[in-house]
Amino acid sequence: MFALCMASLVAHADDELMSGTRYLRSVSLDVLGRLPTIEEYEQIGDDEGIPEELLDEWLDSEAFHQQVLYYHNLLLLNDLEFVKFQNFVHYMDTSNDIFYIKRRNFRKGTSNLIHNPPCGDFEATLDSQGRPIATVKPDGSLDEGYRWVTPYWDPSTQVKVCAFEAQETEVSSSGRDCKASEGPADPECDCGPNLNWCTPKFGYGVYHEIVNDFDEQINQHIRKILTEERPYTELFTGDWLLLNGPLTHMYNYLVFHPHGTDMEHPPFDRNLTPDLSYQQNETWIEIPSIEANSGIFGLPGFLLRFHTDRRRAERVLSEFMCIELTPPPAGLPESTEDELFEADLRQLNGCASCHGLLDPVASFWGRWSEVGGSRIPLAEYPSFSDECNQIARNGYDRNGYAKCWQEGYLVEPYWGEKVGWHKAHAQLYDAEQNYPIEGPRRFFQQNIANGKIPACVVQKASKQLLGRDLNNRDTEWKQDITRQFIQNNYNYVELIRSIVTSEQYRRRQ
Repeated sequence: MFALCMASLVAHADDELMSGTRYLRSVSLDVLGRLPTIEEYEQIGDDEGIPEELLDEWLDSEAFHQQVLYYHNLLLLNDLEFVKFQNFVHYMDTSNDIFYIKRRNFRKGTSNLIHNPPCGDFEATLDSQGRPIATVKPDGSLDEGYRWVTPYWDPSTQVKVCAFEAQETEVSSSGRDCKASEGPADPECDCGPNLNWCTPKFGYGVYHEIVNDFDEQINQHIRKILTEERPYTELFTGDWLLLNGPLTHMYNYLVFHPHGTDMEHPPFDRNLTPDLSYQQNETWIEIPSIEANSGIFGLPGFLLRFHTDRRRAERVLSEFMCIELTPPPAGLPESTEDELFEADLRQLNGCASCHGLLDPVASFWGRWSEVGGSRIPLAEYPSFSDECNQIARNGYDRNGYAKCWQEGYLVEPYWGEKVGWHKAHAQLYDAEQNYPIEGPRRFFQQNIANGKIPACVVQKASKQLLGRDLNNRDTEWKQDITRQFIQNNYNYVELIRSIVTSEQYRRRQ
């Protein structure tokens, strides 16, 4: 009897609408992240509803935008503090407040020093070509002194920089691009004008500022969709992106090196890079992206946060398609002896239950570098390399083997018939070979058109606002809200309005 009475009370509670004051308080907390003011309480109508004008004001406010950003930060785990984006070839340390590069060899001379020593604390003398004149010290090392330089990260000041590092040559007399990976080997090359292609040690902020702007780039993308009432689907398929000063400087100068995070090939045409200085960190300019880019899912903030293709696919499936990858209830069966040598996880007992779905989706990111944010161009790196195939089959060739391996081609003998294939394509079936070339935009377009992504967006937003999972009683309501979302051209603000003004929301406990 007690259980029946409690069930009756719960059922009654579920059918009961919140009072006007409680409803106002609930929406204010969910939409704005704060309690209502006295003036807002006084606007509650006779029907105990929220006046349309007040809700309009709330949904157009900065507080609401911040709530939406916070929610999406949870979906995307948008936090790259762990990423060590640093140009290690052109990384500058300091000694006695003089900037220098340890890894350069010019000052070592004939000495046995492990690292390049710093220069002395005296002003350098230059020759007729503007190159530093160095003196030879007793141990055979060189010392050229410093020059005063205005660094790009703080034009309001000047810093002492060892004269070798302060050279401004952009292209050496031998034709080397000084900011590119081969630059440091040329004695004419170094940090360039205003130290443009060098990064100071961590305490000077450049490293943190660029990494923080990877996160902010995603936030700005979401904010633009909200404030300009663009379709929410541009989160997935947007053919544009936003750049500010630090990111523009990074793509112009700091990505042409072989170490660290791979960022050399950006998701846009370099000819369209905006004219921004490093200091313009709050100025965001919209430019077209390359066709293979896909909204925020080809940006560093996503690609570096989920740095393998499978991890990227899993995050999309779980948070934007509501598909959770789980092993069979009985657990994974034991592999057979033949399976131990099978690299295709879709063919292994038990693994297929996840990888059968995961791996084809992951392949759409196959030409975005893992542990990086660079697009791997098809023209430079075709799906199959005859050269690497021959290197793999003709026996070990140290230089050729290393080159192919570094470029992403399979050369190890255990790959068998797959040697010579680029790793982005090697494990794909014939019908999937074009997935990496087209990129994730095709995948998103398909799953927006079939309604899977819109339905999941509605489900996730509803769960967040209702404070509970949806159940069978919500099926018809969810379908109606999803239909409205699609008919409203995927307007996310209107989706939130539809949820918080629904009876489903007003009956939540």
